[in-house]
Amino acid sequence: MKEIIKSYKSAIPIILFLVFLFTSGIHIGINKVLLLIIAQLIFIFYPGLTIVRRIKGISFRNKLSLYFSSYAVGYVVCILCYAILLICGFQKYTLAMLIALSVISYIVNHFLGDVFIDINEDIQDVDIIFICIIFLIAYIVGVIIYQIPNRSAIDVGYTDIERDLTYWFKNCVASTKGYPLPELSIKGLRLYWHLFSCFQVSLLHYATGIEIYDICFSLAFIWELFLLIGAIYTLGSQLMSRPISIAAACIVVLFSSGADAWTGAYYQYHIFRCSLGFIEGCALSIFAFSIFLKFLSKRNIRGYILTLVMLSGALGLKASGGVVLLVGIASMLFLNGITYKKLLSNVLLLIGCCLIFYLVSKVFIIDGNALISSTSSHQLSVSATKSLFLTGHYREIYTSLSVGFLGKYVALMITLILYIFQSNYAVFPVFILAIIILIKHIKYDCKDHLIISVGLFWMVSVGGLLFFLISHPGFSQIYFYFEIFSFAILFSLYIIEQNLSEKKWRCVITIEFCLIFICIVNIINNWKTIYIIDSNDYKLNFEAVSQTGNDVTANEILGLRWIRDNTPNNAVLLTNKILYPDSFRSFITSAYTERQVYIEGFGSTNLPNTQLVSDRISLCQSYYCGDEETKNILVEEGVTHAVVFKSKQDANIILPGEIVYENNDIVVLDLVGYK
Repeated sequence: MKEIIKSYKSAIPIILFLVFLFTSGIHIGINKVLLLIIAQLIFIFYPGLTIVRRIKGISFRNKLSLYFSSYAVGYVVCILCYAILLICGFQKYTLAMLIALSVISYIVNHFLGDVFIDINEDIQDVDIIFICIIFLIAYIVGVIIYQIPNRSAIDVGYTDIERDLTYWFKNCVASTKGYPLPELSIKGLRLYWHLFSCFQVSLLHYATGIEIYDICFSLAFIWELFLLIGAIYTLGSQLMSRPISIAAACIVVLFSSGADAWTGAYYQYHIFRCSLGFIEGCALSIFAFSIFLKFLSKRNIRGYILTLVMLSGALGLKASGGVVLLVGIASMLFLNGITYKKLLSNVLLLIGCCLIFYLVSKVFIIDGNALISSTSSHQLSVSATKSLFLTGHYREIYTSLSVGFLGKYVALMITLILYIFQSNYAVFPVFILAIIILIKHIKYDCKDHLIISVGLFWMVSVGGLLFFLISHPGFSQIYFYFEIFSFAILFSLYIIEQNLSEKKWRCVITIEFCLIFICIVNIINNWKTIYIIDSNDYKLNFEAVSQTGNDVTANEILGLRWIRDNTPNNAVLLTNKILYPDSFRSFITSAYTERQVYIEGFGSTNLPNTQLVSDRISLCQSYYCGDEETKNILVEEGVTHAVVFKSKQDANIILPGEIVYENNDIVVLDLVGYK
């Protein structure tokens, strides 16, 4: 019995993951949630395990690291396969593709090739315990902060979703429509974004039949947490030998915080409340770096291809993760190229990485016009102070220092250091200490240690530099900063463990846990600010009416779902949600109807010009004031139906169109069939 338990205990975190999936999806239906669990095992984990086991020279500390990495590899492979189907227009055959992938994996496992995987040691009980405890706590926080407030209005009567989350929800719907992906909130535009997290949702929607909303808001955060914890554990166990160091890294990545109101870096909010692909992107960049380290020690073509696959996944899930990862790969290849022959080989390897980076960016992420357009919400510019002075707090400090006894450059440097330390209490104090230790104890004769240390250092440094130098209207540069938290703490604990005596290491790790305690106290004291939660989010409210661009009632969803189920796929909708307060990032109509909208939210879209928005809003205003001529113009522009949310519409105005659906909260009018 002991031997049986010993052989299967590495799978305990995976079993816990599946249990969390089941409990979170039970309201969807037992059949569907069981189908989702089967999909996770057969379509994602099993192909990933098959691939990883056939990479020559690759080794893992224990089976748990192997399982985590296998899930991550399968996750990316499924996304890339779906992307190919989407480009070819065959996305409705996703289930057939997944079945074929699993069958091929079975054939490879049982009839072809040898298994090359190396397991260095048995899993320690303490590893299992701390991973399960951390995962459990993170799951509970995720349920409270993410799942409960985002329950469907069909179940609770009324939901006011975070506007960035409705944008993600809408993009997941767009990911079922074919390539190029349509910008469903504005007719005629193409969607660019870090779309791979949307592809995963769409893929599982086709595989299981579960509603996209339910996957987004009941289930996705569980595999995001599983990936992130698995990534930190896998790379941590590769770099460090002490379980307490790995546990500290996991806790810091999940539960650290800083002076958010001063820095604008709401890290906890972006982990548990509104990640938008960040958690997966961060996790995959860590997994990819881990696999790249394995490839660098035992070079072979399979390991390199797997590195490219993981790089594409990290980039497609979150651009910041792909950029920071590419910096790490480039710096380590450069340091590794001592001889001319090896340097040339490394340059060719780097060119391959850059080509993959360019391809994924060009096809899915970046609209070239967005970087230079003066009207685009994606426009990038360079500013040495915009990120630093976002809240005004550090501008005041800088002004006080510079008009006092310090010069402006010294004042800026001191202000910057204050920002860095206060942005995350548990990361940067120990990071600075690690740099000092590295400089003091640097060992030029220990080549591998030096290359890893410098690679991690450059990832953190360049990621931080990009955050401070890049200015984006949506403050999206913050993701570069969040991305480096994980690598910074892993670098720090790695340097400390490698270079300090047992006594000094114990002292430093004690200090780190004290910093973690400060972070957790800070979260508890400021939880409403950090998570942006209102007590009304937890109440059943069947009497509420929608008041803004992103809230919705049960009756409104019924009307929107009627449109989805009873109108042609090429229908184009007009919605008066664009006339509600806070409507510039409203995506309710397009997300729930899964149809193209004439104009809805526009704050997250690359606009060809601002006149387009103002002209369309003007037409919407005229139509919802009852103008017959406007209705004819809209029909000429392709609009087929008008959606009327009653809570903000004057009931005395008779709108042109034939009513085809109506309930207490919403009306749907057919404009084309109306004479």
